[in-house]
Amino acid sequence: MVNDVHVQPLMSAFPVDKLIPHRPPILFLDRVLEVGEEFIVCLVHVAPEMAFVNDERMESLVAFEFMAQSAAAYAGAKAAGVQQGHTAGYLISVRDLSLATGSFSVGDVLVVRAHHLWTDKGFSQFQCRVTREGEPLAEGQIGVYQPADESHDDSKYDLVSREAGSQ
Repeated sequence: MVNDVHVQPLMSAFPVDKLIPHRPPILFLDRVLEVGEEFIVCLVHVAPEMAFVNDERMESLVAFEFMAQSAAAYAGAKAAGVQQGHTAGYLISVRDLSLATGSFSVGDVLVVRAHHLWTDKGFSQFQCRVTREGEPLAEGQIGVYQPADESHDDSKYDLVSREAGSQ
């Protein structure tokens, strides 16, 4: 499905932190590998400083957040050059989630593919898959809602700077 669509590289023009409001330790995407009209492919490198890593392991249920961040990056890439700041988006459903592993390990390099299925009045559906070396580890559909007029200043997402400024 991904190979049938014209692919263009994004990273030279759109670093992940410009596409989504997440910041470490909750930012899981390392980079965008490909984007097309109806899909995005992102890379996650599981690192010890990430949220939800305990004893060098991360529960595989976190894969739905990888999927949600990939869908957000897809929306960010589509909106690039049109909007300033990030537009709020909300994960509202996870359907048919299938997990082939109980956890991911620090050092795992995961590929997240999100295929945009449809959008109607701010609601969108994505079919997603997380793989490691081509092996499917998690699959499912996510539903997201993106209000039409909710632009946000990135500084509200930078918790480290806000906490340092309040001391």
